[in-house]
Amino acid sequence: MRNVSRDRILLLFIYLVAFGTGFFIGNSYTEMPLLGKTFLMILPATIVIWLFSFLLNNSSVFDPYWSVAPAVTFGFFWWQILPVPGWAAAPLFSVARNVMVFLLLLIYGTRLTWNFLRGWKGLKQEDWRYAEIRKKTGVLYWTASLVGIHLFPALLVFAGCLSLFVVATRGNSPGFLDILGILVTGNAIWLEATADRQLRNFIRD
Repeated sequence: MRNVSRDRILLLFIYLVAFGTGFFIGNSYTEMPLLGKTFLMILPATIVIWLFSFLLNNSSVFDPYWSVAPAVTFGFFWWQILPVPGWAAAPLFSVARNVMVFLLLLIYGTRLTWNFLRGWKGLKQEDWRYAEIRKKTGVLYWTASLVGIHLFPALLVFAGCLSLFVVATRGNSPGFLDILGILVTGNAIWLEATADRQLRNFIRD
């Protein structure tokens, strides 16, 4: 149990370093459009995670990325579009919408990350699919890991976050679609939690 707790702390450190590096690099390109800056935030963060995967010989270091990255990406969008004076200068409805979206992302990400961690046995455990890729690719495994396990999924998550870019950058008044989005997202989180609970019960029995 002590090793698992230590590995969880190490995992937290890895993601703090990765996204800290990404924020620094992405924010350095001040004249670049926001999507380009965000891509240059995600790319080095993913490479840092891959480097730790390589050093620890375990590609499952990347697994929490799916649940952590959306909230981080939206936070980066939001931070970049805030007016210079900050919160006080931003329209109230825009702040309210962004807070709601961020809270939903936080609930989604926290629940999914916890679901991963509660069944994770630490760095001694690696996803069986990665083990299969390791067998098939041999000496080229870490190239395959970089491209197929890290970069390609990171691009998929980035593409999935493009709707968040619209939310963060459009300043129109809240309406029916906001309510619908909250209901759909909340229901999706509930369905996902129910499915994970049923799966745990099935495996236990």
